[in-house]
Amino acid sequence: MPPRAGPPPAPASGFGLLGGRAYFSTPSLIDQGFSLLWRTNEAGTVAEQAGSLPGYQMTSMATVGSRLFFLVDDRVHGWELWQTDGTMAGTG
Repeated sequence: MPPRAGPPPAPASGFGLLGGRAYFSTPSLIDQGFSLLWRTNEAGTVAEQAGSLPGYQMTSMATVGSRLFFLVDDRVHGWELWQTDGTMAGTG
């Protein structure tokens, strides 16, 4: 699935930086129980979807090398460590 462009659908949280782009998450308005990971484009003006995560909350983003790490709570397993390289395929 290609990244979706446009404004995020809900209030943003969990902010981080990777490769000169800002990352943040929003709850999905379509898939209840999922969060969406967004990133700004290279100009920093448009948000692109960078991932979809099975969780209600995403927080505590930290950059280490070329990866962005963050915590996701799916309300079943509790908080889990996830990572992204900024792509849909590289998020998990």
